[in-house]
Amino acid sequence: LYGSTNSSSTVSACDSYTWSSSGNTYTSSGTYYHAYSNGNNCSSTDTLYLTISQPVIPQFNQIPPVCINSSLSFPGTSLNGITGSWSPAPNNQQTTIYAFTPTIGQCASPTTMTVSVVQNPIVPTFNQANVICSGQALTLLNTSIEGVLGTWSPSLNNQSTTTYNFTPEAGECAVATTLTIEVRSNAPIRDTVVEALNGFLWQGVNYTTSGTYTWTGTNSVGCDSVIRLHLTVISCAVVYPNPTTGVINVNLSALDNTLTNNDVISKNIRVVVFDVNGKKILSYLLNQLVTNADEISIRKFSRGIYFVSIQSSDNSISFTTKILKQ
Repeated sequence: LYGSTNSSSTVSACDSYTWSSSGNTYTSSGTYYHAYSNGNNCSSTDTLYLTISQPVIPQFNQIPPVCINSSLSFPGTSLNGITGSWSPAPNNQQTTIYAFTPTIGQCASPTTMTVSVVQNPIVPTFNQANVICSGQALTLLNTSIEGVLGTWSPSLNNQSTTTYNFTPEAGECAVATTLTIEVRSNAPIRDTVVEALNGFLWQGVNYTTSGTYTWTGTNSVGCDSVIRLHLTVISCAVVYPNPTTGVINVNLSALDNTLTNNDVISKNIRVVVFDVNGKKILSYLLNQLVTNADEISIRKFSRGIYFVSIQSSDNSISFTTKILKQ
């Protein structure tokens, strides 16, 4: 008496499985049966308990474009843990499609990656003023117009002309470049000392108090030119009182405190009074320096504005002022 030869098997496979009992290929999990007559011509059934796993696609960070002749390598393990190998060999001369083949025994599928090779690296350029004045603030941008990141050397120097080297960061497809910053000299500070009566007009400003004043202009190379004015203002009336009721005091010492009586005579110092229309109404030749003042009378003239001029024959003294007679 002969019987059937039933059998069962449990199988786990990746992607697909070809069952030798039936010769069929299966791509999904399930329970499969194969009925047949055995050698004894008895009905038999084989049972397959099949689990199909879907292949994992290896994941890699895309390698960015590389410069020609730059180093190029590939990771042997994917981000999701699949080991394998790459082909063809890395080529840093031209853009190439590389294939990754998982190591046997892993349920993973092959994948590819294209790596571009840049034949003409970027030459970084900068929108940077290349001329400054000595001591002027100086900065160099670490990102070029083309977006290339990098560093500069040597340290910044705003005192003398320097050539700086720009080195692109690793991974930037760019070449090193240089930039020369010309440092131009400021003009030396010039000092001028002035003593002035009652005030001094300098660079368009009337200064009426003593002090040190600074004016900054531009020299022939476009940098600062500084002049310092050391001003002493002598506050002293030459002709007084003003207004007057009739007597004018002339203080020659306010014009020149080194004058002597002999100077007054030798210089032929003359006081001339003009009316508001410019008509000379009085001329008086001084002959001495009486302490601080000489007296000149304009009582007989009507009220109004007059001009008093003091002049020496050698022009070392020349002074005019306006007075009011009340």
